[in-house]
Amino acid sequence: MAYPNDDSNEESKKNEEMRLSIIITIYKAERYIEQCIRSLYQHGLSIEDFEVIAVDNASPDQSIAIVQRLQLEFNNLRITSLTHNHCAGGGRNAGLKEAKGDYIWFVDSDDYVENNFFESLYKCVKRTDSDIGCASIIRGNKNKKINLITYKEEQIVNTTKNKYEISKIPTHCYVWNKIYKASLILDNNIKFKDYTIYEDLLFTPTILEVSGRLVTVPNTYYHYRKRKDSTIKNMSYKAINDKKNNKKFLLGKCKEHDVYVNKTDSVLSKREYYIGILKILKIYEYEMSK
Repeated sequence: MAYPNDDSNEESKKNEEMRLSIIITIYKAERYIEQCIRSLYQHGLSIEDFEVIAVDNASPDQSIAIVQRLQLEFNNLRITSLTHNHCAGGGRNAGLKEAKGDYIWFVDSDDYVENNFFESLYKCVKRTDSDIGCASIIRGNKNKKINLITYKEEQIVNTTKNKYEISKIPTHCYVWNKIYKASLILDNNIKFKDYTIYEDLLFTPTILEVSGRLVTVPNTYYHYRKRKDSTIKNMSYKAINDKKNNKKFLLGKCKEHDVYVNKTDSVLSKREYYIGILKILKIYEYEMSK
């Protein structure tokens, strides 16, 4: 039984008022994780309004030690640990199990956002009663940056075809430049595929398909860092096959909803596939020769 001054009742009330859960999956991100996390605290919300869930995907470097140090500054930053690497999707699923916020935001551990990113998105999705808020994307590193997606005005779309098109699918099929109503994910039992690379190609079209309104929010920028050593860049048979299979699913969804697909996006070309295989064979040949 809960009494008016009972601590569990206060905790329940606090959780009910939680606006946002930010989920970061961490693996080999020691060079970037501090900038990523610090950028999350520059959006004007009270620290009681959001939580940051750092999922340790069995990272072998000093990433989690850095997060633990940052916990001394940010008391709403917590860590949940996995015993082995489940890939980004599996890590995000682990974070979802812990999340208490009304909205969910997935962030990659090597990226960062500009000031007031979430505050702008949150106010817009609340005002328009949208299921998803969509932000602009800047890609690059300290030497070169390009605007992958720029939203100059607020637009609301409802149909799956329009949601795909305004999100620039299939060319830019990302989960992290969007915030989602938690109920949208939970009520539809949407999860990331475990142990899968290019998991965004499965999650993004699925959640757009079941969502109601999507709103684009101008003047919100997610910085997508281009890294030579990223998981996506590291070729393997698994990476090639995951991309091939997941892209097939995505293209099937585009066809189902009559979404235009340009020639470049239409297939995982044989050239792309065999270049990847050739790289792997050369690495294997080099290792065997040592």
